[in-house]
Amino acid sequence: MFPSVLSREALLINRALELFKASVYFLSKSFSLSPKKKKSPYYLHAISLLHIYQYWWYSDFMINIRSEIQIFRLA
Repeated sequence: MFPSVLSREALLINRALELFKASVYFLSKSFSLSPKKKKSPYYLHAISLLHIYQYWWYSDFMINIRSEIQIFRLA
């Protein structure tokens, strides 16, 4: 692989980990403050971050799969 591809992959993985860590932090903060109350701002923020993470990871994964399929067809 070329260095630019490796640095792009490293950047994507780093972003995914930071987003996931932030969502876990807000979930833990939410449950430490009020374990039974799920509508706290921390909980809602964590859930929105997890939705962003899920959408971002899936869309990037699908883009990579499509590009690999196109390269395979050209070869």
